[in-house]
Amino acid sequence: MISNILSHDLLGPLGTIKNLSIIIKRKTMAAGSKEIDQFVNSIEKMIMNSINMIRKLLNQEFLESAGH
Repeated sequence: MISNILSHDLLGPLGTIKNLSIIIKRKTMAAGSKEIDQFVNSIEKMIMNSINMIRKLLNQEFLESAGH
Protein backbone atom coordinates (compact mmCIF):
# COMPACT_ATOMS: atom_id res chain seq x y z
CA MET A 1 0.00 0.00 0.00
CA ILE A 2 2.71 2.47 0.97
CA SER A 3 4.68 1.66 -2.17
CA ASN A 4 1.59 2.45 -4.29
CA ILE A 5 1.35 5.89 -2.72
CA LEU A 6 5.10 6.43 -2.96
CA SER A 7 5.22 5.33 -6.59
CA HIS A 8 2.31 7.58 -7.49
CA ASP A 9 4.07 10.50 -5.81
CA LEU A 10 7.26 9.75 -7.76
CA LEU A 11 5.83 8.90 -11.18
CA GLY A 12 4.09 12.27 -11.56
CA PRO A 13 7.20 14.41 -11.11
CA LEU A 14 9.33 11.99 -13.15
CA GLY A 15 6.84 12.20 -16.00
CA THR A 16 6.96 15.98 -15.84
CA ILE A 17 10.76 15.96 -15.91
CA LYS A 18 10.67 13.61 -18.89
CA ASN A 19 8.31 15.93 -20.76
CA LEU A 20 10.46 18.96 -19.95
CA SER A 21 13.57 17.16 -21.20
CA ILE A 22 11.80 16.49 -24.50
CA ILE A 23 10.94 20.19 -24.80
CA ILE A 24 14.55 21.17 -24.00
CA LYS A 25 15.82 18.73 -26.60
CA ARG A 26 13.50 20.12 -29.28
CA LYS A 27 14.40 23.72 -28.50
CA THR A 28 18.14 23.09 -28.42
CA MET A 29 18.27 20.93 -31.57
CA ALA A 30 18.29 24.06 -33.69
CA ALA A 31 21.29 25.37 -31.77
CA GLY A 32 23.18 22.18 -32.57
CA SER A 33 24.74 21.88 -29.12
CA LYS A 34 25.96 18.30 -28.78
CA GLU A 35 26.88 18.91 -25.15
CA ILE A 36 23.34 19.93 -24.19
CA ASP A 37 21.98 17.02 -26.21
CA GLN A 38 24.20 14.63 -24.24
CA PHE A 39 23.01 16.11 -20.95
CA VAL A 40 19.37 15.79 -21.96
CA ASN A 41 19.93 12.20 -23.13
CA SER A 42 21.45 11.38 -19.74
CA ILE A 43 18.47 12.92 -17.97
CA GLU A 44 16.05 10.92 -20.13
CA LYS A 45 17.92 7.66 -19.45
CA MET A 46 17.92 8.27 -15.69
CA ILE A 47 14.21 9.08 -15.74
CA MET A 48 13.33 5.97 -17.74
CA ASN A 49 15.45 3.80 -15.44
CA SER A 50 13.69 5.27 -12.41
CA ILE A 51 10.22 4.81 -13.92
CA ASN A 52 11.04 1.21 -14.86
CA MET A 53 12.35 0.52 -11.36
CA ILE A 54 9.12 1.85 -9.81
CA ARG A 55 6.99 -0.22 -12.19
CA LYS A 56 8.98 -3.37 -11.38
CA LEU A 57 8.53 -2.69 -7.67
CA LEU A 58 4.79 -2.31 -8.14
CA ASN A 59 4.55 -5.47 -10.24
CA GLN A 60 6.58 -7.41 -7.66
CA GLU A 61 4.37 -6.16 -4.84
CA PHE A 62 1.24 -7.01 -6.82
CA LEU A 63 2.47 -10.54 -7.52
CA GLU A 64 3.37 -11.05 -3.87
CA SER A 65 0.01 -9.78 -2.63
CA ALA A 66 -1.88 -11.86 -5.22
CA GLY A 67 -0.01 -14.97 -4.10
CA HIS A 68 -1.13 -14.65 -0.48
